Amino acid sequence: MYFKRPVAVIDLETTELDIEIARIVSIGIVILDCDGSVKYKNEWRVNPCMEIPKHTIDVHGITNDMVKKSPPFSALAETIAKLLNNCDFAGYNIEKFDLPILKREFALAGISNFGKDANVIDVRTIFIKNLRKDLSSAVLHYLGRPHRDAHQALTDASATAEVLLKQIEAHNLPSDACELQAYCRKEESF
Repeated sequence: MYFKRPVAVIDLETTELDIEIARIVSIGIVILDCDGSVKYKNEWRVNPCMEIPKHTIDVHGITNDMVKKSPPFSALAETIAKLLNNCDFAGYNIEKFDLPILKREFALAGISNFGKDANVIDVRTIFIKNLRKDLSSAVLHYLGRPHRDAHQALTDASATAEVLLKQIEAHNLPSDACELQAYCRKEESF
């Protein structure tokens, strides 16, 4: 047994990344039973009742034409609320993105107590907390080999140089130092 009660893994595709104005265009739900088996899964396309900006369409591929005949969230809210009743929730960055938007959409549909008793598991947080962040892990990940003689200044500097070059290649990053600095200092928006 994994869980005391079912866990609904939720993911939203939206009109924007700004949680204050984002509207749902697609919602995917996978419900894991207490033993970890998949009990239910479904996806709904949702008419956001507003235009989906091109920059967002470029990310998730859901166009205005694809959702124009879909129901608005308010028409799905009761069905989804019943489905999620007595479930805990999980998702990737769910606490900072999906859940605030979903709660707002439920409130707009007249359902104000959505998820009040649910435990929330953020898979992104678990990933970050458990991902080793040391140079040896980076060498293994990017270079595919163990980092021998760790904590020797020249060995560490050499390995770091190799990792940097591999990161630039693997992530299609700019090779200009000024642009890389800006990339490193840019706040994440998940």
